[in-house]
Amino acid sequence: MKTNKLLLSIIGFSVLIGITLTPSVNAVDCGPYNICPPEPKIIQFTLDKQVKKLNDTQYVKEVTIKPGDTVKFLIKATNVGELATDNMRIIDYLPAEFTLVDGPTVKDFSGFRVNDVVQFEITAQAKPTNDICVVNNAEMQYNTKPVNTASAKVCIKSGQVLGSKVLPDTADLQIGILVLSLLSITTGISLRKISKSL
Repeated sequence: MKTNKLLLSIIGFSVLIGITLTPSVNAVDCGPYNICPPEPKIIQFTLDKQVKKLNDTQYVKEVTIKPGDTVKFLIKATNVGELATDNMRIIDYLPAEFTLVDGPTVKDFSGFRVNDVVQFEITAQAKPTNDICVVNNAEMQYNTKPVNTASAKVCIKSGQVLGSKVLPDTADLQIGILVLSLLSITTGISLRKISKSL
C-alpha cells in the first residue's frame, strides 16, 4: 500500500510539472534566457486619387468635360503603418481616351517613413470621342506586390449626339394638315346640305 501511495504521488507530481512547463498554444517562445522577440510591426498604406478640370481649384472624385478639355489627376499615398518602407511604386493606368500632357505615370520612391505623404499630379487631355465615362485607376506596390488601389472618374460629353441628322421643323406641316382637314369638313357639310335640298 505504501508503494501505491508513493507511485501515485510520483505520477501526480509529474503531471503537475508537465502542466506547469507545457507552454500554451498562443505563447511566444522566448528561448532559454527568456528574451522575447518584439511584436511584429504593421505595414499599411492609403492611396487616394482625385481629378479636376484644368482651371478648377478643388479636386473631386468625378468630373464631366468635353472632348479636347484638359484635366489634372492628383495621386496621394500615405504611410499609415508602423514601419518605414523602401521599394515603393505607384502606377497610373491612364485610360485610352486620354493623351498624357505632363507628369509621370510611374513613380518609384524609397524611405517612406511613418506618416509620410507622397503625392504627384498628372495632366491629360481628352481625345475626340463619343460620350463616355471612364475610370482612371492607380495602383500602389510594395516590393512589386500590389497593396492598394484608387480611382477617379471622368465623363466626356460632347454636348451633341454624334452622327445625328437635323429634323425639319414640323410646325408648318401641322398647320397645313389642320387647314386641309377644316376645308374637307366644311366641303363635306356643304355637299350634304346641297344633296338634301335636291
